[in-house]
Amino acid sequence: MTRSLVFFAPLLTFGIPELHVSGLALLAAIGPTVLAMAFGWANIRLGLSSRMVEMLGPLGSMDRARDLIYFFSGGAAQEYLYRWVVFVAFTPLLDWVVIPLSVLLFVGEHVLHAVARSTWDARDVVVHAVLGTVYAAVMYLTGSWLAVAIAHTVYNLPNVVQTLLRPSIPKRQPVPVA
Repeated sequence: MTRSLVFFAPLLTFGIPELHVSGLALLAAIGPTVLAMAFGWANIRLGLSSRMVEMLGPLGSMDRARDLIYFFSGGAAQEYLYRWVVFVAFTPLLDWVVIPLSVLLFVGEHVLHAVARSTWDARDVVVHAVLGTVYAAVMYLTGSWLAVAIAHTVYNLPNVVQTLLRPSIPKRQPVPVA
């Protein structure tokens, strides 16, 4: 959850994004997201399989809450930084070149993340570069941060489902005092 909060650090300087969305912007952002998920369907199925869920083990209530908050807010948090802040700060200077800058920062952060360094392959980098480009282009062409935040949240939904499927750590029974 702390990782999500870091993305919102510039909030005081850059403010709250404009919360408008058109059907076209939403379609332009979610369409490729769904295609990317279909492309990775085998990995999604594996991640949601009972075998994988069992291998990941049970979660305590605090860990489950943390993971659910992160997977629901993480995409919007990243889109706030890499689309809203980067676009507000650099579009006046770079115009359309803000798109590759945004993608480079977005993919770079994912590649440098500790979990990704041990689990990502070239396919993951390509998928995130393509989605980052789509989200940046939608933001540039429509100004709709909300469309890309929703699309990124949709992309994270398998992680939400996996978190919900994991068993709970049994609560400790009080030890009777003799």
